[in-house]
Amino acid sequence: MSVKGYKVFNSDWTCRGFQYAVGEIFKHDGDIEMCGAGFHFCTRIADCFNYHPFDSSNKVAEIEAIGDVITGDDKSVTNEIKIIREISWHEVLELANTGKDCTGCNNSGNFNSGYRNSGNYNSGNYNSGDWNSGYCNSGNYNSGNYNSGDRNSGNYNSGDRNSGNYNSGDCNSGNFNSDDYNSGYCNSGSYNSGDRNSGDFNSGDCNSGNFNSGDCNSGDFNSGDCNSGDWNSCNFSTGFFNSVSQPLYAFNKPINMERGKFYNCEGVQILYNEFSP
Repeated sequence: MSVKGYKVFNSDWTCRGFQYAVGEIFKHDGDIEMCGAGFHFCTRIADCFNYHPFDSSNKVAEIEAIGDVITGDDKSVTNEIKIIREISWHEVLELANTGKDCTGCNNSGNFNSGYRNSGNYNSGNYNSGDWNSGYCNSGNYNSGNYNSGDRNSGNYNSGDRNSGNYNSGDCNSGNFNSDDYNSGYCNSGSYNSGDRNSGDFNSGDCNSGNFNSGDCNSGDFNSGDCNSGDWNSCNFSTGFFNSVSQPLYAFNKPINMERGKFYNCEGVQILYNEFSP
């Protein structure tokens, strides 16, 4: 029983040094072996380009295996083959893609110029999302590579709107951020503009310090919160190497009152309510 299929050739109708011609039958003497001996072909035209470049200077033909056939995962081999007709590249595109207006290969979406895209309007390869110009994106509107989020211009982002790399949060312009709105690097908190911060909102809405694990720090190497100095493990310090919080000052004098109690004072609450934006 004959088997129909497809085969790709060099521009001179040779393949692996053997000369073929349209309309002729060729026979192989001896045993056939997958990836070894015989005439190889594919039953799906897209599978041919797993073994040949997607190059319009090559020749593509419809063939018929009329001898013995051994079939593997994506290709077959026979001892007798007939070259039925040459296939134009316009027809190759139609046969290789299930979508419309694709210039690549093995695309199931529409308007793709890359390879193996299941989304639409992709110019890269292996995208399952839409409007990607990079590679291996499962999100949408990515110009980088290996993004699972959307609108990323970097690489390996699982969040959205990142211009850096390896971000799992959103709107990061740095690298290795796991939270959101960071312009620095290796931050696990949010709204940091420095590097390697695990806290949030350092130096106001953007962290300008480095290596802080607390929050609202404008200095460096602080593990506490709201410090403007360096290497502080307490909170609300303006100095260096402090482990105990400094006294609360009011009207340029220290007061014997905890911050929480001070903020809850009736007079302080009236001021906040009166002057809050």
